[in-house]
Amino acid sequence: YVILKEIKTSFKHHWESSIKTSKKLEKYSQVKSQFSREHYLDHVQNYKDRANLTRLRISAHRLEVETGRYKNIPRENRVCAWCELTLDTNSIENEDHLTKECDLYASHRRKLFSKLNRIYSSSNIPTTSSNFSFIEITTNSESTPNNNQIQAMRIIARFLTNCLNSREKFLESIKVSDLQKQSTGNVLPRASQ
Repeated sequence: YVILKEIKTSFKHHWESSIKTSKKLEKYSQVKSQFSREHYLDHVQNYKDRANLTRLRISAHRLEVETGRYKNIPRENRVCAWCELTLDTNSIENEDHLTKECDLYASHRRKLFSKLNRIYSSSNIPTTSSNFSFIEITTNSESTPNNNQIQAMRIIARFLTNCLNSREKFLESIKVSDLQKQSTGNVLPRASQ
């Protein structure tokens, strides 16, 4: 028992040090301040929803802010393909862009806030895009979550899955469009794809 306790304490110290110093764990350090099991792991029952929520919380996703890091693309050039193509803007595609800003997910966002407003109509939970944080709503509090919090966790996790599915479909359509244009000789292949 003493050895197990010592291993756990050592791991906890290593974990705390890692989240404070790692650039890769920047988003995770905003999410996790204490070493504990998150309630959403027990209450978001759909595997894909739970996995997508976890991936966004720990930056193990396929957003450009992360995939561009693997390709040594400067952070300011890891832009959202949708916003670049449709709005001619260079918004960095990160977790906040996905959840709060990108027009590609506007319909999903409207549905999310409509559902959250029904749950939290008389409380102070942020239910507009500007002050919304999926992290705050899905992060462990000291107490056991109530039914509204559990329902909100599930709704947010499904929202993230819907956004990521829309992103995947959009990126696939770009690839198909580029292949069609290449086969007719109308365009050069995209260097960044």
